[in-house]
Amino acid sequence: MIQVRTLLIAGAASVAAVLVVGLRPVRRLEVVGPSMRPTLEEGDRLLVVRPGRPRPGDLVVVPDPRRSDRLVVKRVVEASAAGLTVRGDNPSASTDSRDFGPVPAATVRGRVVWRYAPPHRRRWATGLRGLNAMAGLRGLNAMTGLRGLNAMTGLKAIDRLVP
Repeated sequence: MIQVRTLLIAGAASVAAVLVVGLRPVRRLEVVGPSMRPTLEEGDRLLVVRPGRPRPGDLVVVPDPRRSDRLVVKRVVEASAAGLTVRGDNPSASTDSRDFGPVPAATVRGRVVWRYAPPHRRRWATGLRGLNAMAGLRGLNAMTGLRGLNAMTGLKAIDRLVP
């Protein structure tokens, strides 16, 4: 009975992972800087997918309005016709919509769905509550036997992310 339940859970997790990873372009990013502390720390590695429609509470990746060659991760505070109001979780260290105004929703490069490294901080992101209240899963590796999402995505490089 326990083996059947374990197989069902592993199968459901595998299907969910394939849907998340397979249906949307995936990008991996590394956090650089303190603007999203304590939610994200320097060196955290994130799995980012193209968003449908960002909602308040989501962590999104947008081009830095000051330097278009850089990406920043911020939390959506408000979504309106004027765009997305985004803020860093560490206001004293963040340059965000308080400085550059709303960000057009069309410029959002992705939504954070999983922090996969370092291993002791591995967690799924959960919409409104952000990374602070994530589900606590130990990752797909334990449930599916995969050696990480590289096995499913074929991704090699990690983009550097400036929060």
